[in-house]
Amino acid sequence: AADRGGGIVNTGEGILGTNATLILEATRVHNNLAVAEGGGIYNQTAVANLTSSLVRENVAENGGGIFNTAGSTL
Repeated sequence: AADRGGGIVNTGEGILGTNATLILEATRVHNNLAVAEGGGIYNQTAVANLTSSLVRENVAENGGGIFNTAGSTL
């Protein structure tokens, strides 16, 4: 299992340090595992837009479904 973001990791700490944007439409994030944070989605210094999507049955110590760090938008 991943430490963070068992299903998806979205981070704005890329080469240019600009915010990343994750767009999920009609998507299922289901049955993922992370040891620490964000079983389904780990969103760090970034933007995540979910439309008609389902996040369920994900497991992590913090933020089983979605872990959104300070400075992030969901």
